[in-house]
Amino acid sequence: MKKTILIVDDNPANLYVLKSLLESEGMKVITAENGQTALDEAHAFPPDLIISDILMPVMDGYTLCRQWKSDERLKGIPFIFYTATYTESKDEKFALSLGADRFLVKPQEPEALISMLSEFLSDKYVGKSAQLKPLGEEMEFFRTHNEILFSKLEKKMSDLQIANEQLKIMEERYRLSFENVSDVIYIIEANLNILSMSPSAEKLLGYSVKDFIGRSVMDLKVIFTPESFERAVANSMIILKGKELLGEVYEFVAKDGTIKIGEVSGSPIMRDGQVTGFVSIARDITDRRRIEDELRHSEEKYRMLFDNADEAILVIQNSMMIYVNPAVIALTEYPEDILLSRPFTDFIYHKDRSVVSENYQKRIAGEDAPLRYTFRVETKSGKVKWVEIHVSLIEWQGRPASLNFLNDITERKNTQDALRENEDKYRGILEDMNDMYYELDLKGNMTFFNKALLTLTGRSPSEMQGKNFRDYMSPKSSEYALQIFGKIYKTGKPKMFVNEIFTKNGEIKYFESQAGLLLDKNNQPVGFRGIARDITDRRKMEDALRQSEEKYRTILEQMNDGYFEVDLAGNYTFVTEVSARLLEYSTDELIGKNSLSFMTKETVPLVQKAFANIYKSGKPERNIVFEALHKSGATGIGEITGFPIKNEKGDIVGFRGVARDITDRKKTQDERDTLLSRLRKALGAIIQ
Repeated sequence: MKKTILIVDDNPANLYVLKSLLESEGMKVITAENGQTALDEAHAFPPDLIISDILMPVMDGYTLCRQWKSDERLKGIPFIFYTATYTESKDEKFALSLGADRFLVKPQEPEALISMLSEFLSDKYVGKSAQLKPLGEEMEFFRTHNEILFSKLEKKMSDLQIANEQLKIMEERYRLSFENVSDVIYIIEANLNILSMSPSAEKLLGYSVKDFIGRSVMDLKVIFTPESFERAVANSMIILKGKELLGEVYEFVAKDGTIKIGEVSGSPIMRDGQVTGFVSIARDITDRRRIEDELRHSEEKYRMLFDNADEAILVIQNSMMIYVNPAVIALTEYPEDILLSRPFTDFIYHKDRSVVSENYQKRIAGEDAPLRYTFRVETKSGKVKWVEIHVSLIEWQGRPASLNFLNDITERKNTQDALRENEDKYRGILEDMNDMYYELDLKGNMTFFNKALLTLTGRSPSEMQGKNFRDYMSPKSSEYALQIFGKIYKTGKPKMFVNEIFTKNGEIKYFESQAGLLLDKNNQPVGFRGIARDITDRRKMEDALRQSEEKYRTILEQMNDGYFEVDLAGNYTFVTEVSARLLEYSTDELIGKNSLSFMTKETVPLVQKAFANIYKSGKPERNIVFEALHKSGATGIGEITGFPIKNEKGDIVGFRGVARDITDRKKTQDERDTLLSRLRKALGAIIQ
């Protein structure tokens, strides 16, 4: 038969926890919130054990114990104090003097508490009973009882006062947080009326709090897009059924008409088991959504670039390939599912596997290893190809991985090998070349050069051999050349560059050079080699052309008439100050704008027709008259002479034109025509 235990405590949480624990042990539990209720319950249904707190309203635990142990029906039932407030030795001594069977201080471990209670629930245990005491001792009880209770009540009051002060501080913090929080916090009543709204709503949507308070959610269609409003109402009904909603995204319409993206979470407000409304938090995620969209577009863009790149790109993690682009499939001749199911080293030529594997393990371990080197791969058809790999360390889903770029250098490798084998054979050819050929060691010292280089510089072989190539350059050119050769060394790729050199007589010569690494038989860089061409005359022509362009640009800027250039859509690509001034704009305000937007609607078709004729015929059109819209709102009369702009292939890619303001001329002509008409009428009248 189940043992019945009476628990007395004015704290519902304590009652719930202790009741749950005892019921889980198979006991029947009765609860009471004060001593008087406990006595009434015990008289009606005597328990097998009572566990009581001390400080309670109506009747405290000490008084309950005293009356319990004086009651003939109840005094044999074990009485246990279980308190977190009365923890001093004098409290325990007083409790035991009243006849209590045990005095326990909260909290107790569940196993220990159940073990102690089992002792008192045993059929062999007989509860203690209190003896009737003389009047003097009764008075001492009341004195001690009151002293203990008052001391605890004073502490309770002190704690309550401190708690109230802390509550005021917390309320003030809550108020400040509510008023200054960047998120919008609002409370909706069960009838869907808005009860409160944080001031941050004005920052987000431009509406004041007064525009929301007291209004129904159904009146707020204006701040939602139609689809979002329907979902917001439906979700409000779900919350009012007691469910939470997290991370719902709506489109809001601000007061100025802009669209804001908001992420809203809502929780029901419960009172006495009933939903009386709900509280929601709305966060502006417009920028975050924009960034997410940009990131997604960026990812799509880079995935498209990776998938369509000529360079083989793969990601390796734990020696396995976890991503390959189509170029890797083309290089190895294996399908994607095979590549992603086997270690990367399986596709490497057997003689190079150990070196590649060792380099990969060193990089993952954080040790020094080359990030660019060459090795061979074996294709599905059995071909052996040379590849150059460029390795970058990355993190993939929180774990180290490597991003690898592979270039098929088989042809280049074969060419280099053939070049090395036939180097002596072709040195004679290099000597007789019109273009300059040179070789440098890694420090930039001349180790080989042909006659063309000597001819350009006007120096003898002894004046060049072993000398540093930068000795014959200006400081600026020397620094630039040093940077170029540094990049060649780091990337291993040849570079094209233009630089200047001083001849023996002090003349400046410009040369265009393509330089690359000079490798030994083990493919290790030992220097640089390059071919150069004298472009001094071409450079002078380019300088002259640039000066000519600047001269004609100056002429255009100083013309009384305006000059402009537009693309095929009519957008300005170049405008002179005069042309912009005719419309009362600056050049920056016109570049990129459509030229037709600065004309009246009546004259736009005439201008479009004229430029269509230019596009069809390829010939200029003159005296194209239009009405111009000035920045001030006024209108003027303009006249354009239009010409086609052609590319190197002869295709028309835009238009250029000369525009002039003929407003005064048009006005004068109109006045003259009017006067002439009047004279004709007068003359006709006279003749008549």
